[in-house]
Amino acid sequence: MKLPLLVLVSAAPLVALVACSKDPLPGQTEEVPTVEGDVPVEVRLAATKLCARLGKTTTGAWVWDTEDKNWEVAIHGLARKAELDILPDGTFSELELVYTYAELASALPDVAEKVRARCGDQHVLIELSLRKPEHLDTLPELPGAWKLDGVVLEFQGPGRGDFEMDARGMIVSHPVDDRESER
Repeated sequence: MKLPLLVLVSAAPLVALVACSKDPLPGQTEEVPTVEGDVPVEVRLAATKLCARLGKTTTGAWVWDTEDKNWEVAIHGLARKAELDILPDGTFSELELVYTYAELASALPDVAEKVRARCGDQHVLIELSLRKPEHLDTLPELPGAWKLDGVVLEFQGPGRGDFEMDARGMIVSHPVDDRESER
């Protein structure tokens, strides 16, 4: 009978940590799928206007990101997988465009080498994050985008955390998140 009590007592700090934590723990899902009708009207209207700037695009599945505290919506109609992030007040946050490692290596070999050094070149998730709304008017190709202000490359390898890199080579690391299912 002492063993179950010992297990319960030793698990108590973890339960308290999970119960009190506002942000998801590394590896914990931070994206909550949401029915479009449950997304605030101002956010849906902003998404419609932003899609109009992008051309013939439409919105897809919505999620609430509990870590970044913003709405994310899949964008259909672009040449590649994309996601639009919108703040709760309807303000544009970023457009993320998914690239393969081979595309990155072809367009920006030096950057690809830095990604490979951190994450390898197998099963790495690479997103070009355009963080200024003016970039939506004419989507830049990867080499041109890399020269612009307000552009960050986000990448993650299996179990190695998230990284963001800008054109100056500055790298910001984040704990592992739940993007495994997106690969």
